[in-house]
Formats: sequence, structure tokens, C-alpha cells
Amino acid sequence: MAKDKKMVDAITSMDEDFAKWYTDICMKAELVSYTSVKGCMVIRPYGYAIWENIQHILDTKFKELGLTQSLSSSFSLPPYVTQATSGAKPSTWSFSF
Repeated sequence: MAKDKKMVDAITSMDEDFAKWYTDICMKAELVSYTSVKGCMVIRPYGYAIWENIQHILDTKFKELGLTQSLSSSFSLPPYVTQATSGAKPSTWSFSF
């Protein structure tokens, strides 16, 4: 009988719709909130604290493995910018925009 009962009725079954279930969990735990902008959510304090902890753990693991961090833009750069920076030597933490 206990297996058939859901803890909260508002949460969609994970087997039914995983994306909806994940959103329901995050909303119920008050990790995120919807905004007035369609498709945009705000990460609330507890959600952001979890994100910061995940980043810290992964950064530590990546450093132990000797990996470097990079950041890439989702926009295409003009050829003259790419040519000007192609000869640059990578640093420990390289960021490319």
C-alpha cells in the first residue's frame, strides 16, 4: 500500500514525463521559480547554493586531473578576431569569447 502512495500529488511520475518530474521536484523544493518572461526561470538561494557546491566539487576534481577550464561564446567571431588571437599561448585558465 505504501508503494502505491505518492508523497506529493502535484509531482508528475518520473516514468510518465521525466522533464516535468524534474521541474516539479525543483519547484516543490523551492530551488527555482518561474518569471514573467516566457521560458525563463530564476535560481533561488538554495538552488544556487547547490550549484556552487557542484561547481566547487567539479573544479577540484578537474584540477586534480590537470584539466584546464575554457569558456566559449555561442556567437561566431569575425575572422579578424580569430586570426589575432590564434597565436596566443594558453594559460592555466583560458577563456575564449
